[in-house]
Amino acid sequence: MPEVSRERRLELASDADELLRSPAFDRVVNHLVAEQVKSLVGNPIGSLTATEAHATLRALDSLKATLRAIASDRAMVEKQG
Repeated sequence: MPEVSRERRLELASDADELLRSPAFDRVVNHLVAEQVKSLVGNPIGSLTATEAHATLRALDSLKATLRAIASDRAMVEKQG
């Protein structure tokens, strides 16, 4: 992965924080989660649809975790000066 400048890391951290605090982002993610939970519950365990729903839920969770990690990177970048 190419090296990212301090300024770019701060910009990405700010963008990630803004996204995580966005009510619109929260509504969209909650809607996607609800849709996938319906698919998961409404289909037999192991079916392709249930498997896809589970994978999508994991991807959404991973996305939010990655955004939180990027947002928290700001403090470390600022400490480094």
